[in-house]
Amino acid sequence: MEANLPNPYGLNEGYMWYPTPVDWFEEMPETVQAGETELEKKSGFHVSLFELPHLAESIAAKTGISVEEAQEEIVRTFVSYVAEKPIVFRGFLNDFRIAEKEERKSVVVRCEMENLDGFFETLEKRYSISLYRQPAHVTIYTLGHNKGIGIHTTEEMEQLPEIELPAVFAVLGGYS
Repeated sequence: MEANLPNPYGLNEGYMWYPTPVDWFEEMPETVQAGETELEKKSGFHVSLFELPHLAESIAAKTGISVEEAQEEIVRTFVSYVAEKPIVFRGFLNDFRIAEKEERKSVVVRCEMENLDGFFETLEKRYSISLYRQPAHVTIYTLGHNKGIGIHTTEEMEQLPEIELPAVFAVLGGYS
């Protein structure tokens, strides 16, 4: 789907995202151990806000509108919402998780985004339904693919194993 989004937001491979400066991550270790696996620091970073197709499928299933119509309406709602209440980065949480899917493995760090919940509440009011909240996070390490793994709900995130990365949080914890 082609979307004309206001700066600084982006939509790529179905994910709505918020940019983070690369220099925030420069002082992190180049690799981390996740069990027996060594993961490499990604080359680019962003906060994943939500996966558009997944959210549209959820709305379509609950309302009867088409997935395409839901996607278009989500983007329109997002654009008008952030014009009034920008979704902005507030800080990283000391909450690192390991995600695995098939041959891919990654480490994500959760973060706090101001006004993100309000966007989901706006969609809920519009459609008179309840929606899951996708936890805002940044994929910071991967197993050679430089690509993250979709995490759609807070429940999915909470089920992922935690990993302690004090050296990483020592770098990221100062950004808020």
